[in-house]
Amino acid sequence: MTIRRRVTLSFLLVLVLTGLNLVIFFWSSVKRRETVEDLRRASARQLVLASIREDLNDVQKQVNLLSQILSEAEPGRTDTAGLARFSARLDGIGRSIQGLRELATSDERRHVEAFGGAFLELAASWRVFYENLGVRQSKAITELAVRAEPLGQRVMQELLPELQREERKLVEEAGTNFYNVARLTAQITVVIFVLSAVVAAAAAFQLSRNMVGRLRQLEQGAALIGSGHFEHAISIEGQDELSRLGRAFNEMRDHLLTARTQLTQANQELERRHEDLRVARDSAESANRAKSGFLANMSHELRTPMNAIIGYSEMLIEDAEAAGQEASIPDLKKIHGAGHHLLALINDILDLSKIEAGRMDLYLETFDVESMLRGVATTIQPLVEKNANHLDVRCEAGVGSMRADLTKVRQVLFNLLSNSSKFTTAGHIDLEATRQAAPPCVIFRVRDSGIGMTQDQLSRVFDSFTQADASIAAKYGGTGLGLTISRKFCEMMGGTITAESEPGTGTLFTIRLPAEVADRKAESVVAVDSPGISRVASLSSRPSPLTALVIDDDPVVVDLMQTFLGREGYRVVSASNGEDGLRLAREIRPNVITLDVIMPGLDGWSVLTAMKADPILAATPVILLTITDNKSMGYALGAAECLTKPIDRDHLLAMLEKHVKLTPAFNH
Repeated sequence: MTIRRRVTLSFLLVLVLTGLNLVIFFWSSVKRRETVEDLRRASARQLVLASIREDLNDVQKQVNLLSQILSEAEPGRTDTAGLARFSARLDGIGRSIQGLRELATSDERRHVEAFGGAFLELAASWRVFYENLGVRQSKAITELAVRAEPLGQRVMQELLPELQREERKLVEEAGTNFYNVARLTAQITVVIFVLSAVVAAAAAFQLSRNMVGRLRQLEQGAALIGSGHFEHAISIEGQDELSRLGRAFNEMRDHLLTARTQLTQANQELERRHEDLRVARDSAESANRAKSGFLANMSHELRTPMNAIIGYSEMLIEDAEAAGQEASIPDLKKIHGAGHHLLALINDILDLSKIEAGRMDLYLETFDVESMLRGVATTIQPLVEKNANHLDVRCEAGVGSMRADLTKVRQVLFNLLSNSSKFTTAGHIDLEATRQAAPPCVIFRVRDSGIGMTQDQLSRVFDSFTQADASIAAKYGGTGLGLTISRKFCEMMGGTITAESEPGTGTLFTIRLPAEVADRKAESVVAVDSPGISRVASLSSRPSPLTALVIDDDPVVVDLMQTFLGREGYRVVSASNGEDGLRLAREIRPNVITLDVIMPGLDGWSVLTAMKADPILAATPVILLTITDNKSMGYALGAAECLTKPIDRDHLLAMLEKHVKLTPAFNH
């Protein structure tokens, strides 16, 4: 007999005994419930009988007292209120007897009905007595003596005591029955439990005697095979499961021998491929370094002409406006817009490259959220109005300030608002900011009534170089990097960005950023009271002339800076290298210095270090104008601001307005 069959038979026997035990248990439960119900009903009847007896005694005492007063009282009229109370009391006793009838068993109900009938006769007699009391006294006395007293004796002394004796007998029988059922159930349960234990012990003993020795043999053989002794064979006699298991172990040993040989060969192949992968990794890292170098060089090569295109187009627009050449202005604005568009594409690609390479840093500062929102709204307004849209900005009261990378927060909002403006026509765009207390964070929401997205498009909306579909990409344009960079920026600051949308109903983007972004590299910048880049008032209204020193090796930048600053009332002095710049700075002691970083000879870092070490120049604000993006070093060396080329003129003038007005006056 196999082990499975032995275990199955033992289990079935124990299962039968357990089932029998369950049947007995449920039967005893039913019987216990019945006996408990009998006890409850008997107890309830006893309580009702006691209440009836007490009420009857009270009524009888009242009748006896009235009969004694009757003999001495003068005839009068019936007490209607007293009769009503008396009748109500009798009715209450009648209801109690009715309840007793409902609780009684079929055998007892005959006695209860006899008692109830006698009470009804007695109650009728008592009512007649009370009705004639004080009116027809002779009839009242006759009714009491002839009917009421005999009926009262029969009810109180015969029927009621008989009922009480019957109830006590029923309670005793129910208690005895409950005890007998409980004892029988306990005895049967104990017998079946002992029998189940004996069967289980016998089955366990038989199985253990049959299995322990062979299991030990299997264990020893498995240990030897597991330790690598594949020459060992396990031999177990019989045709049951253990013998088949022994044969399976032997087959496994043969397979392990084959597998070990194959594994040795696979390891050799893996080592060869690992070496190939190492070579490929080194090649990829070299290619990545080459890509980074290419992007850095291209950044310089592309931003330099962009600086000239954007700068000169701005100058030409102003000159055309001043000369009244209205026909040229639209074309010039197209050139200016195309330059900015190309610059945005270059910046997106470079930002994504820096993020993927892990070289994008955070520059944290504390700023007012509402002021930042207003500045963003002012900047994005022309793009919103381009498609006849309406922008509504809502800032929750008490949202206050936050500490984060202002530039990246602004860029994320610009990207979202730009998308909403692009995909919405003659609709509404909402920009909202709220603060959440726990955990402390600031929530920005950008909602539009544009074309919306399907769920499939929504699942790919943050992927790089991805538009919703080809038709949308052809119609609206774009690189598909804006939302990717926005999500990367939010994640860098410990936040999230999510999107919700349905086709034809618009899109909702939700940004959650910590109120205090963690400073990963202990980089911080001075707090800015109002970081807006809107047009500032002309500095030419100052009563005294201001001098600006421009240090840059690019003559185009020098020319643009001279034009920009000259129109704002500055006297501009330029130097094409670091040595001349230091010399001129000491000679003319300018109000502000703009400094390029990448220059032949003495570079911008060295010039900035020398200026801050010079007591004469240490207080002069220095604004770095550079192709590179290394603000942390610039701020660490003492730069007042770090701006990336091509320079946004309005932003530059805003920084000059901020820092120059804080600079002490110089005597030239």
